[in-house]
Amino acid sequence: MTGRVALVVATVAVVGALAVAQFDTSTATTFARTEHLAEQIRCPVCDGVSVAGSPSDTARAIWDDIADRVDRGESDEQIIGVYVDRYGDWILLTPGSRGARVVLGLPLLVIVAALVALRLRRRALGPGVEGPMEERS
Repeated sequence: MTGRVALVVATVAVVGALAVAQFDTSTATTFARTEHLAEQIRCPVCDGVSVAGSPSDTARAIWDDIADRVDRGESDEQIIGVYVDRYGDWILLTPGSRGARVVLGLPLLVIVAALVALRLRRRALGPGVEGPMEERS
C-alpha cells in the first residue's frame, strides 16, 4: 500500500510541476511591471494624476509605450529615464534621489558658505579684532 501512495504522490507532483511550467507568467509580470512604472510617471496632460490612474489618451499611449519597452526587456531605470529625458524630473510623481540631494544639501551649503564668509570677514579685519561691537566696549 505504501508503494502505491508514493507512486500516486510522485505522479501528482510531476503533473503539477508540468502544469506550473506550462503556465505563462510573462503576461502577469509584464502587466505588473507596466502598472508599477505607470504609477510613478505623471500624466503630462492631467493635474497630479499618474499614467496608471488617468483616463486620457496621452496616458493610454504612455502606458502602451511602457508595456512595449517592458516586453523588449528594458530595465525600469531605462524606461523611467526615457520619460525624465523627455519631460524632466517633473514627470516623476515621487522625486528621485537627485532632487532629494538638492533639497537636503542646500541647507548644508548655506551653513558652509556662512562659515566661510564669517572667517574671511574676521581675516579682513585683522588679528585680535572681533568686529564693530567689540570696539565699543
